[in-house]
Amino acid sequence: MLFRYCFDVLLAELKKEPMPIVPSSTVDISSPLFVTWKKVADSGGLELRGCIGNFGSLPLVTALKEYSLVSSMRDSRFKPIRLDEVPALHVGLSFLQNFEYADDIYDWNIGVHGIQITFNDLQGKTRSATYLPEVTLEQRWSKREAVESLVRKAGFRGDIDNALLGTISLERYQSVKASMSYEQYLINKKW
Repeated sequence: MLFRYCFDVLLAELKKEPMPIVPSSTVDISSPLFVTWKKVADSGGLELRGCIGNFGSLPLVTALKEYSLVSSMRDSRFKPIRLDEVPALHVGLSFLQNFEYADDIYDWNIGVHGIQITFNDLQGKTRSATYLPEVTLEQRWSKREAVESLVRKAGFRGDIDNALLGTISLERYQSVKASMSYEQYLINKKW
């Protein structure tokens, strides 16, 4: 039902139709949530098309609609998803839980924990970025490579040395994630 709603919202936006009614099953649920869109690539694998969410515990009624649209249409790393791409899409929902501050930037497990870093750059500007638990595993990064990539994702362009790494605060978390393809959406919609 939740995945179907994400596709319904995206299709309504792309076709300039009225937004669908929120599933009644989501009315009383709140959770930190990320919505991820992936597209079947020419190679047959899946490539990222957008991923945005929130660490706050927003009501699903609000979060599903908002992040389905923001992640598909306004993720600054990608062009907005087009209507002709929809048949190749998969939508994933990640519900975040078990947040803990780590003792250092290596105090987490690849494939188990998502990580969020926070640090101040040389001008004193606070920067932060996150990767969901599956990202480091999919990219086959070491812990250091993942943290350095997050530093770049946060917009820092200077040298990433041990002094900078020593200033980073890292919060680890876990997620429950599931996804649905457009084909599965069509089957589900018929029911």
